[in-house]
Amino acid sequence: MRHTDYSRLGWLGGPLALDLANTLPQARPEAPLDLIGTEEQLGVWLAHQAYRLPVPPPGLARFHGFRRLRDALFHAFVATSTGQPLPREVIGALNSVSNRTPAQPRLLALPDGLQVEYRGANPVDISLALVAASGVRLLGSGLGNLRRCGAPGCGLFFLGTRKKWCTDACGTRARAARHYQRGREALT
Repeated sequence: MRHTDYSRLGWLGGPLALDLANTLPQARPEAPLDLIGTEEQLGVWLAHQAYRLPVPPPGLARFHGFRRLRDALFHAFVATSTGQPLPREVIGALNSVSNRTPAQPRLLALPDGLQVEYRGANPVDISLALVAASGVRLLGSGLGNLRRCGAPGCGLFFLGTRKKWCTDACGTRARAARHYQRGREALT
């Protein structure tokens, strides 16, 4: 089973909706890599989001809920980044999840420090609603600066107005691939 070292992923820490959609990078154009293909992988992703998202207990509802939400966000960001209209079913799916619960954060002073508690429905619905609301806010803002990384083997979404790549490493990889291709073409 493949484990993702999220500490090495520079894009993590952006808007929640982008972080979730980016768990489906385009490692190969014909086969995206699924970074939350198992409940265990989702648990690792959620643990890295724990500073801003309540981590619901494991289970099929959590796993399937996050996968469906991720797929809807992914399709929404693909459409937006290519100038296509959002399909109605994607809009409906995002609104449905976002409206599940009005998750209100509350600060608790505990003996070992401060903690955030979310009040609302069940923990899975709260977490899903927070991520979906992040996507609704992003998509509703017009997203004129949403980009999709053009580096080979990447395809991550990012926010930026002048950049073509999500990270400097992707920019270097894309320039190297272009240089390599020009060299090959010169030999033929």
